[in-house]
Amino acid sequence: MNKESAGKLSKVIITSSALVAILGWSSQKAVAAPLSVQPGYNVSVFAPNPAGSSAPDSITVSGNNVFIGYGDFHAPDGSDSLNSTVVEYSTSGQLLNSFTVPGHNDGLRVNPTDGQLWALSNEDANPILTIINPSTGGQTQYTFPSPTPHGGGYDDLAFLNGQVFISASNPASDPNTAPAVASLTLPSSGNTVQLTPVLAGNAQSFDKTTNQTVSLNLQDPDSLGITPQGALTLDGQSDQQLVFIQNPGTTQQQVSNIDLTAQVDDTVNAPTANSFLLVADTGKSSQPENGAVYKISGNFTPGTTYAAENQTGQVGILDPGTGQLTPLATGFVSPHGAGFVSTTQSVPEPDSVLGMLVFGGVLACFKLSSSWCKRYN
Repeated sequence: MNKESAGKLSKVIITSSALVAILGWSSQKAVAAPLSVQPGYNVSVFAPNPAGSSAPDSITVSGNNVFIGYGDFHAPDGSDSLNSTVVEYSTSGQLLNSFTVPGHNDGLRVNPTDGQLWALSNEDANPILTIINPSTGGQTQYTFPSPTPHGGGYDDLAFLNGQVFISASNPASDPNTAPAVASLTLPSSGNTVQLTPVLAGNAQSFDKTTNQTVSLNLQDPDSLGITPQGALTLDGQSDQQLVFIQNPGTTQQQVSNIDLTAQVDDTVNAPTANSFLLVADTGKSSQPENGAVYKISGNFTPGTTYAAENQTGQVGILDPGTGQLTPLATGFVSPHGAGFVSTTQSVPEPDSVLGMLVFGGVLACFKLSSSWCKRYN
């Protein structure tokens, strides 16, 4: 097939996918969960499940693009040999593209250095890393050492200070003496990633709730995040702990934690006042129609931490000093993934008045397409 034919086929496929998404929207909008939010906030459906997909989970935002992973209730250890779907949306919820990745997707991040999309699969065992070029759809798959150092899979990723950090989920031992967080390096040859321990499951930590040094025993390392101050955070979901790692992977590394009042999944921080929060309500395998991605808009305070809590189906405001979760929105079936979208428009800042004039002239030419523009530009 030549490039021109391939391009035409690609456009047809994208158009068909968009149509399917529209049909999925109309068929599922009526069964959205009855939600309630605190005064000053609004909630609406951002993107229901595309036809054929279910169980939205991980959300990652990159500029004007939102990527959402649909796990389809597949086996978290990949034992059913099924695939997951990763969907690319605009910030208004329009379907732009979709990608198929092997296994059960649970972990999704965009590499800020090159814009590549990293998708983790099989958080319980037999983990797989798929790196996707969103522009071309090209994929490269990587495997992990077998068995993994902790005996389970990997759940989430974070890019910080030029390094890639990864959470080691479903550890095989109790107490957990294996790495709960590792740094990941892609191989120079072959397809097996290299891992370097960063945080042990039984690491020493300063407990902010008791002001004492304690030994952790992380039995459920889950989501990763980054605080506004640049610390790496690890959510011990069933442990009901949030662990903060300052200067991770360096000799200056410091570890602290807080005890939480609930089992939370993703924790995210509001970037600006002009932003909205996306929440993936995964639903239940017995009620797949309930899965959808919701948009919460309102009076977000920059730097405030918000968390999804799937046991009682709420999204709350998390106090990072006390671990208290105050409900913001309730009525979800099983909220997991979360991500903020900034609505602040970036405006070019010319280095000089001349730069501003040139920018304005070029913009005017594009708008007018006059003979003068064609002659002098």
